[in-house]
Amino acid sequence: MSVRLASSRGGARGSGAGLRGAKERLVSTIREVAREVAEHASRVGEREREFYREIPELNAYVVAWSPSNEASVNFKDMLVDEDTGRLKEERVASVYVVADSFEPKVELTTIHKPPVSWQPPQSLALLPAAFNTALSAFKVGRVLSRRLGLRLEVKGVAVRHMYSADDSKRRPVVLVDFDVNGRRFTLGRLEVKLERENYEAVRKATLNFDVLLRHRDRKLARRLYVLSWLDRELGDALRRLSEEKGYSYREVTTLFSGEPWLYYTYEVDLGDKKVEITRPHLTSVTYFDEEYLLSKVWETYEPRRDELNLVEKLAERVNSELEDIERESSEMITGLINDAKRLLDSKDPREKDLGFLLAVLIKRAYEEAEMTIPG
Repeated sequence: MSVRLASSRGGARGSGAGLRGAKERLVSTIREVAREVAEHASRVGEREREFYREIPELNAYVVAWSPSNEASVNFKDMLVDEDTGRLKEERVASVYVVADSFEPKVELTTIHKPPVSWQPPQSLALLPAAFNTALSAFKVGRVLSRRLGLRLEVKGVAVRHMYSADDSKRRPVVLVDFDVNGRRFTLGRLEVKLERENYEAVRKATLNFDVLLRHRDRKLARRLYVLSWLDRELGDALRRLSEEKGYSYREVTTLFSGEPWLYYTYEVDLGDKKVEITRPHLTSVTYFDEEYLLSKVWETYEPRRDELNLVEKLAERVNSELEDIERESSEMITGLINDAKRLLDSKDPREKDLGFLLAVLIKRAYEEAEMTIPG
């Protein structure tokens, strides 16, 4: 399976040609390490031991520990640090498993914030082989299937250039196609773990993942761009005010009862009073563009209580996620506009200054969004 380097229009290029021999080496290395771990764990009284194997042609390595039965498969690449301009080696993708029959865990992660100019190595085309082999060799897939009825398989990898919610820059995002009990999900990362209570029975399963959602709504994309741009610029503006006028500020996080999201505000201390301003920060959205967005989802499942099976619960949660993001982002924009109006209407000149600053930033944010995502 090739790593498809998607253009801004969704096109693709690149191939995984020449990786067949490397794939065989990767699979055999994972299985070899798994056998060594199992043999070591079967010997009573053995001390903790690390097993390490490099795969130079892939710039990858496999590392495992026994008798804890933990293992990871890691892919590395040389990246240009955007702050220093220097080359540095980083881990760009990883598969991690804990082969515990009561508390198994599987995790697939990819680089969160790669440089804008990063070209993913073709070795990432073998991420599906790394994931599927690790689940099989360390028998984690078998435990997840038996205890949760969950069958996981990675089908492919793609790279799409999307705007980062952190800094509004278009960056290459590694996306992984999962088959979960016959249903297809495209994720940026996945963590599944089981926890037991009193060392007897499984109490709950936790799923933590970034899911790709198709919205096809340019207005939503521009709104997300506005919030991303404002989040960065408003924070910088408050820092400058703190330095120039001595106004201190802090971030305040509030969880509303019954709501699936957190509410963020800035509390600005003017000395004799404090002023609250909405912080334009959506923790659920990590990347977005004109057609898709990548959203963080956290979900728990208690087999003894929930009527839905895990896959149905997962699909139900994903289906409601886009609606939640649309509502939350709209309410956040409204909150910012209301904050600007409230501050501008104040008789306190300091609050008027804050209101004017916020109004100017909102106007600039919409102009930037219109230029970046027209139509």
